[in-house]
Amino acid sequence: MWLLLFTITITQGFSITYYSRQSGNWNAPTTWSTAGCGGGAAGSFPGPADDVVICSGDTVRQNVPGQECKNLTIQS
Repeated sequence: MWLLLFTITITQGFSITYYSRQSGNWNAPTTWSTAGCGGGAAGSFPGPADDVVICSGDTVRQNVPGQECKNLTIQS
């Protein structure tokens, strides 16, 4: 008698929306907020699954090659 055991793993990706809260480097958590433009500092920085909003008046430098996001909005 043979017993076959299969494991199915379902991963559901989710995105976070990051807003620039000040000018700074892409990989600096202090550049970003998840609460909105000018909100408190985020605990991390955007990754490939995340949405990004660069708020009016802010300049975010891509200081490390390969930084990506899912969607990018630049406010004027």
